[in-house]
Amino acid sequence: MGAAGDQGNGENRKKGKSCNTYRSDHWRRIGAFRIARTVVVAVVTAVATAIGTAAVTAAIAFPHHGRPTVTVSTPQSLRIAMIGTRGVPARYGGFETAIEEVGRRLADRGHRVLVYSRNPDASTPLPRFYRGMRVIELPAMRRRSLETLSHTGASIAHLLPRVHPDVAFVFNAANSPFLPALRAARIPVATHVDGLEWKRGKWGPTGQRYYRAAEAAAAAEAEERSREAARAASRAAARVMPSAET
Repeated sequence: MGAAGDQGNGENRKKGKSCNTYRSDHWRRIGAFRIARTVVVAVVTAVATAIGTAAVTAAIAFPHHGRPTVTVSTPQSLRIAMIGTRGVPARYGGFETAIEEVGRRLADRGHRVLVYSRNPDASTPLPRFYRGMRVIELPAMRRRSLETLSHTGASIAHLLPRVHPDVAFVFNAANSPFLPALRAARIPVATHVDGLEWKRGKWGPTGQRYYRAAEAAAAAEAEERSREAARAASRAAARVMPSAET
């Protein structure tokens, strides 16, 4: 009886050690995954920021040579660039539909609308003009996690030295790392982040973390733009309105 009890205790101790080892390995794997996930998010953000910085550098080093891609606007019309989506014709989702519907209405009012687009079928080029909008077809990396960022980076690199629009619409919160590049070039920007993309089930943990950080960055950039506009308005008012002393 005593021998059987000792044997049972020994087996229990072995099982306990095995369970502890499993738990240790389990948490070790989770820790490694979290570290890897954080590194991936940081690398993607750094790459996007680097592309945006390079675009600004290119715009400074190679200013407008020759005629711009888009005709110079008049006081009655604006050069408007739309960036960050698959573009037009709208064949995918809400962002593209928004660009097509808003862009064609702006074009109908006499504005020069430039839509940066990517082509799902490389064998058939996109039309040069579509419903009054100028279509700029640029390539993108065929990888879901990098397709949007790579295309937006190429769009910014094309836009700054060649077009320098009066205003830019940037769609998709994922593109927020490029907003400082447009601000540095003194281009007014309207950002459309859609909804809380980081909560959508289509994205894995890494994508959700990136989108959450990108949405926060887009909101912070918008707040900074608002503060800059308020300061500019105050300075303009101070120049125009005579002081109480005079």
